[in-house]
Amino acid sequence: MSLLITDSGLGGLSMLAHLVLELESKMIGEAGSEMKMVYLNAVPRDHYGYNDMTSAEERVRVFNGLLEKAEDRFQPEKIFVACGSLSALLDEVPYVDKHRQKVQGIGWIGRQLLMESIQEKPDAPVFVFATPVTISEGLYSATGLSGFQRPEVYIEQPCPGLANQISSKLEERAIFAEIMECCQKALESAESDLKFNSHQDPIVFLGCTHYSFRADLFVEAFSDLGFPRVTLLDPVVDGVLLKESLQKISRSLVRPGSLPEEVPNPVLNDRAIELGGSLPLSRLVEG
Repeated sequence: MSLLITDSGLGGLSMLAHLVLELESKMIGEAGSEMKMVYLNAVPRDHYGYNDMTSAEERVRVFNGLLEKAEDRFQPEKIFVACGSLSALLDEVPYVDKHRQKVQGIGWIGRQLLMESIQEKPDAPVFVFATPVTISEGLYSATGLSGFQRPEVYIEQPCPGLANQISSKLEERAIFAEIMECCQKALESAESDLKFNSHQDPIVFLGCTHYSFRADLFVEAFSDLGFPRVTLLDPVVDGVLLKESLQKISRSLVRPGSLPEEVPNPVLNDRAIELGGSLPLSRLVEG
């Protein structure tokens, strides 16, 4: 039995960690049983990711090719796309169209978090931070959220290059400067409307799994810009919805006696992690 988690970089590793813990609580050992989990970095090559591609057609073609190769290589029973940019493309990907019951994206978790928070605080200004592709594809746009009136302030702020910078060896202050710039631009876009909503603490949504690693810097930036309290929404760590999603996945994968007694430590190369599998690690690249 096999589950594949993919992201355009290393942000989804935290999703993998949550899933390991979730599955670990359900394990029932049985001799000869095996459970394999694979983490696949979907970036086709170094220094060229989906946000560097010039068209949606290219992004769809490359991601579809990767999923087809992953299918041939790993035969996963379930695929979890832990990436906003890639989740935004799922409806256009031919592989997903052929395997609807197999693939789930992180987008629904984020949209649910936003809807619940807006329903609870309908007058609060909302700031969505994500990659340019996630923003342009409208994964977390206000028009895609149903069941409530659009907040007066709903800003979708792209942060070009920030995910790569968080994954790099940049000093914390350098990353903070980039986050501060994104936050300043978002607040400038909402400046006139914020004058009428200054009594409400902002809702700050992190629409990229990489941003979760530096969530504290977003909070610090808003504090420095005059908002000492924010409602921070992070699909990676907001446990209720994430756990619900992972439980759905694990229920579909786990049968009594289907898992080993222990989850082996992950082994990492430049493209994939395999847990509990006997196959050699692979490097999946665009053909």
